[in-house]
Amino acid sequence: MPPRFPTPLPRASSGLKWLGFFYFLLIIYGSLFPLTGWQAPLSWSNPIMSPWPTHASRADILVNLLAYFPLGLLLSLIWRRTGMVTMLLLAVAVGFALSSCMEFLQEALPSRVSSMQDIFNNTLGTLAGALLAPGLSPGSFTGRRLLNWREQRFALGTLPNLALVVLLLWAAAELFPYAPSLDLSTLKAGLRPLANTLRHPGLFKTSHALTDGCAILGMGVLARIVTREPVMPLLFPFVLGVTLLKIMIVGQTLSLEFFCATVVALLILSLLTWQNLRGMAWLGIAAIAFSKIIYELLPGSTPGVYAFNWIPFGAQVGSLAGMDDLLGALWPVLGLAVLSRMITGRRLEPWVSLVGGGLLFGAWFGLEWHQQSMPGRVPDITDPFVGLLAWWAGWGVRNRPTAARPPEAGQRYAPPMFSRGWVLMALAAVAGCIALAVWREGSG
Repeated sequence: MPPRFPTPLPRASSGLKWLGFFYFLLIIYGSLFPLTGWQAPLSWSNPIMSPWPTHASRADILVNLLAYFPLGLLLSLIWRRTGMVTMLLLAVAVGFALSSCMEFLQEALPSRVSSMQDIFNNTLGTLAGALLAPGLSPGSFTGRRLLNWREQRFALGTLPNLALVVLLLWAAAELFPYAPSLDLSTLKAGLRPLANTLRHPGLFKTSHALTDGCAILGMGVLARIVTREPVMPLLFPFVLGVTLLKIMIVGQTLSLEFFCATVVALLILSLLTWQNLRGMAWLGIAAIAFSKIIYELLPGSTPGVYAFNWIPFGAQVGSLAGMDDLLGALWPVLGLAVLSRMITGRRLEPWVSLVGGGLLFGAWFGLEWHQQSMPGRVPDITDPFVGLLAWWAGWGVRNRPTAARPPEAGQRYAPPMFSRGWVLMALAAVAGCIALAVWREGSG
């Protein structure tokens, strides 16, 4: 038997390199924001030798970790052919050097505070992101298992891969800031909005339920299009798992509106027997767009109106709420781009990408502009800008030669649903468990 040689890893694509470069610039922008008010200090000091702060907020630690996590992942994917040890060392070295330079320059910004703890957390976030890449490599044990699982259950190609990214981004937006806790006080706080609305039904906000329901429906339609087998055995535990995990995430809560939206959306998906690709894609586009429009027109929770913010990322830098807002802006637009590409012919792709991006930006900008008269909303140029980038990213990723395009409109693409009875029984069981938890929270 001839000796087996490991399959060489593919080279990093130019798109991945550009993405890493732009994220590198984004970190510089965020670290030096607001880019004004520079004052040279009397004496420059080395931030690495600065004393460790006596008090540090959990929010600052999470922001510093999460901001550099994608950088480590991108760098490790770009340098994956150099070997695991070299790849990790290069990624960590870049993260450490970048963080040190940013902390050094922040001494000239009175609004920013340099700290050795920030450098440590940034470097740790880079390392965590870099360590994730080897586990996802097709040559690793976990990578092979994930690849086999993905190929058995989902269609092959670039668009199905982007659809899976949309699903993960939705879960990431719902579970941000990813700080789980099984402490009883955290679990009670996570259930409190649900319990309060059940005690006082007048607090139920139909508009919020519509927003969440349409988002889950659109995401479910996208998942149904790209699956090889019945989608509900995959989608049901995924969506319900995210719903229940919200109770355990510090800073997240489970509302009655979100729970009802989840139940209704899953029931609609289980009853849906439509097999036309074009019709399914348009249904997903309409659901996601409707969800986003309703959300943009909802009033805020605080009184007062705010002026339009023309500085990109000005309200998001160094804020957990700002990072959550960016995640919430990414996945819907990327989902719209994927669904649009599935029903667009090759000749029309450049025009739909260009015109669609302009229409998307214009409509989103108009909604943000309207928020100047809505109490509690902060109109911002950042969301339309991020949405435009996400749209172009969804259209800019090329189909590989081996990637199969979705079938033409009218062909059957998604398999039939599995037994609706199981869906109803599972939803009833989950509702019963949550009702019991709410009763215990109210009586505790």
